[in-house]
Amino acid sequence: MRSLLKLHVAMLVLLVLAGCSMQKREALRAESPNQAVVATLMEEVGGGATVSAVYDLYLSSRNGGDRKLVFDATYCGGISLEWQGNNTLVVQYYPGCDIHTFQNTWWSKQDIQNPSLPPVEIILNRRPGAYR
Repeated sequence: MRSLLKLHVAMLVLLVLAGCSMQKREALRAESPNQAVVATLMEEVGGGATVSAVYDLYLSSRNGGDRKLVFDATYCGGISLEWQGNNTLVVQYYPGCDIHTFQNTWWSKQDIQNPSLPPVEIILNRRPGAYR
């Protein structure tokens, strides 16, 4: 009888954990005008009854190397990415966005060893309006 109860408890725990799992997907991708740098916004949604979303923005060189997390936030609806020239990325978001990580510059290791492009500057721009 005890082993049957343990089995039911174990199955219940697995169901709860499965309901809380996070699903990660690519939400946005934007290449710089010169196609040297790629910005990729990943969205991770889940949490079962208390749904939450985590947004991670990575910058990498075109070949996928030097991938670096430059922005990490929750409760951000309507994030958009816009390149202003080859070296400036503007990240727009709505009020209420809870930003945990932000780095305002990025450069590839290749550029440090053989400077050909200036680093990328990342600008955060909060949109006017209500919380989303």
